[in-house]
Amino acid sequence: MEVEEDVKLCGMWAAVDAGLVINPAGIISQIEGGMLQAASWVLKEAVPTSASLLTAESPKDYPILNFADTPYISVEVISKPDCPSTRVGEASLRPTAGAIANAVTRALGIRIRDLPLKRDSIINAMMAADE
Repeated sequence: MEVEEDVKLCGMWAAVDAGLVINPAGIISQIEGGMLQAASWVLKEAVPTSASLLTAESPKDYPILNFADTPYISVEVISKPDCPSTRVGEASLRPTAGAIANAVTRALGIRIRDLPLKRDSIINAMMAADE
């Protein structure tokens, strides 16, 4: 991860204990998709408003992670044949968001509590920490 004017993900890694694995490719797809969705929430997504009105007029007005922002992703699936299969559909969302926020905290030495983690929220958190 890099933190300059914005946060840039260089890579994301996950290990998934899914019990008895029936379809490892499906598990990897679910976890990768969840990691990308969570990264988009944490780094980009915010509904544009002015006062109490929504100002987005089309999907292009709503920022999301794009292909150029997509980091390297590695998912390791742990199979335990003696255990029942478990669900993994949305298992990566919360841990990914927390991991990104913790990495930014470690990089900057301050906790940013306003999402998305964009330039303004980083500057505001740094200014509040100096007070």
